[in-house]
Amino acid sequence: MQELISMESLVALAGLVGREFLGLSGPGLSDHKIAEIVYVMSEGVTLMVRANLLEYDIEQNQDDGCEITVDIVEHVIAEEYVAQGKFLDLNSRQLIKDVKIIRNFIKGSTASEVTLDFVTDVGIYFELDQGSFALIKTSYHDELMCVAYNTGIPDLPVTSSRFEDSMSEHFETRVQVLTIPQALGNA
Repeated sequence: MQELISMESLVALAGLVGREFLGLSGPGLSDHKIAEIVYVMSEGVTLMVRANLLEYDIEQNQDDGCEITVDIVEHVIAEEYVAQGKFLDLNSRQLIKDVKIIRNFIKGSTASEVTLDFVTDVGIYFELDQGSFALIKTSYHDELMCVAYNTGIPDLPVTSSRFEDSMSEHFETRVQVLTIPQALGNA
């Protein structure tokens, strides 16, 4: 099972490299830095980033997940939230040097078989001239994302999960950081 950022979304993200970062806005974006939709505003391009809910049937059990999508939108949409005070401008006026994808590989197993093989993109990491910010799914199972500023990749918030070890089943997560060209090769 896979929840990967689409090729179109990756191309949109790549278009931010070399642009001036203006800030983040969005409905519900608060001091807690958690929202369902985040607008990444840059000079000339604004992207809407969200985690869309998906439903799965895993071994006849219903479960839900979420997939990060990125769309180019009109800058005026994001400006509406700026006017409402739902705007974060830490690290603004810096160039976006690079954009990376945070990908998790989750494997569930019992003593005799693999029970889950799941690959999901859990976040987007933006490197700036000085500093950084990231948009990370708060959970594998809902549409909320958190904003983390000036945090190195190893110290980013961990995406929560319902996948917990039990007496009979063990889950292992491996994290991989991909450049956009690497992710495009894997998308």
